[in-house]
Formats: sequence, C-alpha cells, structure tokens
Amino acid sequence: MWDDPEKIQIDDKLHILITPEPPAKNARILAGRGKILYGKCDYNGALNAYSMAISSVDDFGIFSCNLTPQHLSNRAMVYLKLKNYFFAYIDANEAIKLDKYAWKAYYRKGQALEALGFFSMAIDCYDECLKHIPEDDEKSKKQAQKDKEAIKDKADTNQMDHASLSNYHPFDSDPQNFGREYFTGELNRFIWNNALDEEFNHDKITDPKSAELNHWKTIEELQRFFLKQAKKEYKTKNWKQVIYYVDFMRAFSIVQDDWMAPGLMVLRALAWAQLGK
Repeated sequence: MWDDPEKIQIDDKLHILITPEPPAKNARILAGRGKILYGKCDYNGALNAYSMAISSVDDFGIFSCNLTPQHLSNRAMVYLKLKNYFFAYIDANEAIKLDKYAWKAYYRKGQALEALGFFSMAIDCYDECLKHIPEDDEKSKKQAQKDKEAIKDKADTNQMDHASLSNYHPFDSDPQNFGREYFTGELNRFIWNNALDEEFNHDKITDPKSAELNHWKTIEELQRFFLKQAKKEYKTKNWKQVIYYVDFMRAFSIVQDDWMAPGLMVLRALAWAQLGK
C-alpha cells in the first residue's frame, strides 16, 4: 500500500514526492458500482464491475488489504444468479483461501456445490458458514440452517467430475474482457519477457496462467514497479524512458483526483524539459 510517498531527488536541493492513486480506492468505487448494478438485477454489469475491482487490488503475494475475498465472494453471488455454478464455486473457494472466516463465501460455496450436486460437500460448507456468522445475525443463521436441512438426506448427484473442483486456475472465472489477464496480462508479459525485474529473470512467458501466482503483478504492484523504474531511469538521465514508465502509471488511474496527478506530472514535465520539449 502507499503509506509513504516515493521520493525522487531532482538535484542537490530539490525533490518531488509521488503518491500514486491507491488501487484499493478504485476497487471500492468499482465494487460499489457492482453492488448498485446487482440491486438493479443487471447481473452482467455487476459481474464486470466486481471483476475490475478484483483486478485492482493486490490479490496474490503479500496480501495488502481486506478487499479481495469480499469482491470474490460478491462475484460468486453474481455467478449464482447467472446460474454459472462452477465459476461461483471457484470464486467462493478462492475467497475462503484468502479469508478463512468469510462466512458469506462459505455459504455461496455451499450454494454452488448444492447446484452442482455435491450435497455432502455443500453441507460441510453450510456448517462452516454457521460457525462464522456473527452472533447477532439470526436471519443469516436461520437461512444457512434451512438450506442445510433441505439437503441433509440427499445423495450426491454430481453434475461434473469431482477432480474439476480442485483442477482449475483462479483466473478461469474471470470474464474475458474484464479479468485480471485482460487488464494486466500484457504488462506482466512485458515485465517477464524483457527481464525488467530480477524476480522474472527466466524464460519468456506467453501465457500468464502458466506462471506461478506469486509471480503475478496486480495493478497495485504494477504501479509500484513502474514508479521504481521511472525513478531508476531519472537517476541515469534516460528521459524518454522516464516518460515511458510514467505514462504506464497514468494509464492505471480510474478516477483523476487532484492529489494524485501533480507528482507524476511534475516528473513527466521535468523529463520533457530535459529533452528540450
């Protein structure tokens, strides 16, 4: 997260401080839009909004905020409405991996498994849900208990192979035009294939899904990365590359706030001045 601004020394006396726009803020805006669209029964719109929110925050590696499991759980809720039960299962399951107390994710995972005919596993999810529901939320407790009782005597009628429940990639549930691959895939390939970061100093990768998740840079991490690159290029007086990396950062901004832009724009203007333009 951007707790401290990045300091870039201009000369012996002057420096600029840059605090890029936190992607977590963008994620909240997008998630809010998803909630509104869901309330209007625009489930495809809600799906896209939640997917963009998921792309914005630090999903993997160092978990920087508490938003991603919530967004994944909410997108699972949308997939349930769209009757895409396997994708609902993926999102709910991934949310639980990030937050083992996410009771709504347990409930939605149970709903998805129930729809897929895995009744015994669904009961286990409802049990976990009941363990973590807040004490004062009697309504949710009653609903989870009711759903559990409704299937307790049902034999499994699996609608898909059991192995599929574990043999999936977390990105599989992302919509094609609003997923993590769509928003950050090319930039990840750019970093990997140009060996810009020691973490990715290996053979070229054409498909981000083939990489380990802890090698994947989210929008938040990409912002930090490109600012670091711009700072490095400024020190070596490579002005065109400074502009190059700053423009990558500017492209991430969803909401143009006055507090965000000045530092980056000053850095870009200084680079252009050095080029005599």
